[in-house]
Amino acid sequence: NKDFKTIEFWDGNFWKQVDNTTRSGRGLFGGGQPGPSSKIDSIEIMSQGNGVDFGSLINANANKMAFANSTRGIFVGGSSSGTDMDYVTIASRGNGIDFGNLTGSRGYGGGASSSTRGLAIGGWAGSNPPSNIIDYVEIMTIGNALDFGDLFTGRYNHSSFSSPTRAFAYAGVNNNNGTGEASIEMVTIASKGNATDFGDAAATAEATLCGSSSPTRGIMGGGYGPGPTYLKHIQYLTMSSSGSAQIFGDLTSARQRPGGASTHTRSVFYGGRQSSGSNYTIIDFITIATTGNAQDFGDVNDKDNYTKAGCSDSHGGLGGF
Repeated sequence: NKDFKTIEFWDGNFWKQVDNTTRSGRGLFGGGQPGPSSKIDSIEIMSQGNGVDFGSLINANANKMAFANSTRGIFVGGSSSGTDMDYVTIASRGNGIDFGNLTGSRGYGGGASSSTRGLAIGGWAGSNPPSNIIDYVEIMTIGNALDFGDLFTGRYNHSSFSSPTRAFAYAGVNNNNGTGEASIEMVTIASKGNATDFGDAAATAEATLCGSSSPTRGIMGGGYGPGPTYLKHIQYLTMSSSGSAQIFGDLTSARQRPGGASTHTRSVFYGGRQSSGSNYTIIDFITIATTGNAQDFGDVNDKDNYTKAGCSDSHGGLGGF
């Protein structure tokens, strides 16, 4: 594939990338509220256990966006004057290093990436209308983000995830009155341009849910719906074909704003916020290729904060098999 500079093979139905790198399966979760927090936690996704301290962001902030390739994780934006972008080397623990700035201040958006390019999708900044901006960076370079294109519906508190070729914005909130957005939008990561309609969420008017993926399936979990109601269900989406999402199963407990990260086989849901107003400190996991309810993975490290943005070195947007 000349666009991605990768080796591919035909499996009888699709072209798939050959994974010629070594990935640890490490998930990172950074920032958070009510702190705001500068802490970055890490877990080894393919084993079970508690989160551990990885390092700190340059600035404490909540409601950040995150994306990664197999080497580098990037945490961007945030709800407090968020234009900054920090990067870390996923294989080694340490503090964030300045990467550059977004095109404008915003948090509450979604992060997604391929092996080369990261996207910051949508978001919100104070009293401004929800953003329809999509920014992009080349992950292995350092510099300010550039304009990629626009969503057709500005939104925040949505879920984002990717396959090796496509990135998605799923559900969320589309105005300052908190009205839920049920649509799913998609962009082709390798080419700049505006988003197109993909389908509809499995359950309408949902926000503050997290996203992760294998190369073929997007996973969305938790959130906040009408009522108000804290949500327990997990949804999934087949990313190669347009259509609506379906119900996967349930989390161990209803919550909003968990952090999401994945390998090609397992998704994790990191902490969150319960309807009682207390932080939910349990990490859940599922096997992506099956459907069913989540199981207990362990406990978060940063128990004082939630809304931690998640990424990993082995998610579905990086290809491989």
